[in-house]
Amino acid sequence: MVKKSLTLTLAVLVLNVFFGTIAFAQTQDNKDAQHERDVQIFVNRFGTDNRFPVVVNLKNDKKSVRGYISEIKDDTFVVTNRKKNTSTTIEYRNVKRIVKDTSHDLLIAIAVITGVLLTAALICGTGHCGPD
Repeated sequence: MVKKSLTLTLAVLVLNVFFGTIAFAQTQDNKDAQHERDVQIFVNRFGTDNRFPVVVNLKNDKKSVRGYISEIKDDTFVVTNRKKNTSTTIEYRNVKRIVKDTSHDLLIAIAVITGVLLTAALICGTGHCGPD
């Protein structure tokens, strides 16, 4: 009786290890497919408007691509960098991360704040901001 129980337990453990590995692989495939769909949704949401720069980090090359989405296809999209005059075709499955490039927004914010401070300094410098 003990021998049968031990054999059954060992068989269950061996099967659990085998099927547990397969289940993990399917879960990873599902995560990859979901990530690919999320990237595709992001790209379609931004569209091909050159006013929205993006930064794309790639899985394979360990590098990033900066520019504007200039073309969208079923399996790929194209990022164009106007400064370097280059276009890079990227497959959705090769994208590690894609985000909006906010470096331009920071420059605009700095320019606006500088303009406001200079205007305030000019107004106060002419004597129009103190008590009369």
